[in-house]
Amino acid sequence: MPPFRRSGSFVRFFVEGTAPAPQRSQSDSDEFVLALAENRFTSIERSASEAVSVGWVSPSDPSGGDFTRDEIAMGDLLRLRMRVDRKKLPRAWMAIYMTAEVRARNGHGVTAAERADIRADIERRLMPRLLPTVQFIDVIWNLKNNTVLFFATSDFLCAECAKLFAKTWSVKLIEVNPTSLAQRSRLPEDMLNRLGDIAPFGLDPGQTTRAQTGDRYDVSRDDDDVIEEGIEEANA
Repeated sequence: MPPFRRSGSFVRFFVEGTAPAPQRSQSDSDEFVLALAENRFTSIERSASEAVSVGWVSPSDPSGGDFTRDEIAMGDLLRLRMRVDRKKLPRAWMAIYMTAEVRARNGHGVTAAERADIRADIERRLMPRLLPTVQFIDVIWNLKNNTVLFFATSDFLCAECAKLFAKTWSVKLIEVNPTSLAQRSRLPEDMLNRLGDIAPFGLDPGQTTRAQTGDRYDVSRDDDDVIEEGIEEANA
């Protein structure tokens, strides 16, 4: 089994709903693994337009072609991996080709409609040659307390993870934050009813606080991880 990542950031979720657990016997029908296979990752490598693909892969097979219960089930824990591919033409390349095309037309007399046609033609020529960016996000599902650790923190990836869980097992992910923790505590009913009136305090009116975004943890991140994420954000 491939080693689990040694460091990184994660978001914790409560799971609302019940999914079938992986069966232990090889002869048993495994609804959990079948659901993974039905929502496996689909390649967009040959796509001729901008696209995003999100799906499950196994820790040892990045293509999503094979899922085995022995690799997924670890006692009360399930080890999953989500793959996200994004195919998008970098703005810098679009600007380079657009400038060349406009200059080829003497740099003047190009209407907005003609620019749109030029842009579409550039995309048609370049997109088939472009490889998508690839991300693998580890997911740990604790069946004992029905919580999920998702090893990424961006809003986009968290939302895609929640959608994939709902599509695969018809369960809902609720991000762990002070409000969701309080709702699952043994507080008196009158105090629970007041939770909706409580707002996080922030000095900046436009600032998003941790109470709003939930628990996002960073555990012993390596410098290489930070550098790699910086490169990805710069290229996004």
